Amino acid sequence: MVVAASGAVIVENISTYPVTDFTVADGVAISKGALLSGSNLRAAVASTDTTTTQEFVGIAAADKEASDGATNLGAYTTGIHEMQSVAIIGAEGAITVGDLVQLSGANTIVKAGAATVFPLSAGVIVGRAQESIAAGNSGEVKIGIFN
Repeated sequence: MVVAASGAVIVENISTYPVTDFTVADGVAISKGALLSGSNLRAAVASTDTTTTQEFVGIAAADKEASDGATNLGAYTTGIHEMQSVAIIGAEGAITVGDLVQLSGANTIVKAGAATVFPLSAGVIVGRAQESIAAGNSGEVKIGIFN
């Protein structure tokens, strides 16, 4: 299955998923389902960096329009969500069931490399793959178990 590039899709009943509030820039638009990264005082931005050092903070729970005056955005930090794998698999290989995954660009994930898995405190782990995910396809990922 291929998920739209706009971000993650909730798989299970969302009433059981708590929403955590994050600070966002007023002038920035963020789509519901966007994978969010951040590193300072619960501030979040949509993930865009193609390196794998971004700290994952959650998944946008609502749309945020640019320059709408809002500087807070709720994000899901737990649950099972459908996420998109990168189109070209790197040195870590394909994502298989049980693998830890991390951010890798705008709304995409990649299998976490050995250097990332061991220092879990780095915050880059998004979650654990609940199924195998081929390059450019999507699959279920359980988030909130490592952050």
